Amino acid sequence: MNATHIHLLFNHVPVLGSIFALIILAFGLFGANRVLRRTSYYIFIIVALFTLPVYCSGEGAEEVVEDIAGVSHAYIEEHEDLANISLYLMLITGGLSVVALIAGAKSQQKGKLYAKIILVVGLISFTTIAITAGHGGKIRHSEIRDQAEHAY
Repeated sequence: MNATHIHLLFNHVPVLGSIFALIILAFGLFGANRVLRRTSYYIFIIVALFTLPVYCSGEGAEEVVEDIAGVSHAYIEEHEDLANISLYLMLITGGLSVVALIAGAKSQQKGKLYAKIILVVGLISFTTIAITAGHGGKIRHSEIRDQAEHAY
């Protein structure tokens, strides 16, 4: 198994995991269910941890695909730039989730505040991760590129 396998194997976890965690958090927040909120925090932490090997394997995956016909360095660089932002945002979301687990255990009031903060930060993280994934798909899948992008 090489870096490309790892990248392709795990790259769906940040996208699907973060939207799953957001849905659970929203139900937990608006339904006043502390167990669901805590569950979402654990999922965000797991997603943040899975984001690391996805990010770290990206460079190795680039080495494999950069010389394949039809692959543009512009697509790769754009994906890489977005991945930097996505990584940090997802690590922040995971870190806030750790803090929320600790703070929520001590105070119900702080727990709800952290849930609201994580809902916003998590939504931003999910959005950047989804955009990053979409751009990553364009590296090898010309059928999802806009017509104007086919000129690359």
